[in-house]
Amino acid sequence: MPIRQSRNRKPPSLGEVRKNTKHRELEAAGFFVGQRDPQRNRVFKGSLMICANLNVGPTDCAKTGGYCITGDNLARLIETAHDANFT
Repeated sequence: MPIRQSRNRKPPSLGEVRKNTKHRELEAAGFFVGQRDPQRNRVFKGSLMICANLNVGPTDCAKTGGYCITGDNLARLIETAHDANFT
């Protein structure tokens, strides 16, 4: 018997599924995805970050503390980080 979906809920788009998969792949590889540490990439704006190493002191750019990007659009950050590290 097939699973019935609610008429009010749309299935996730392919883009949403890919983003979720990329998010999981980043975390499985040890990346932190979430609220930004204000001491990381201090010259860049954004309330969210994706970084490879949380055990780094204050940094002004990703070059001094390993891979770290910041911004306000989590979906875009996930795409960027995944493309930079997995493709």
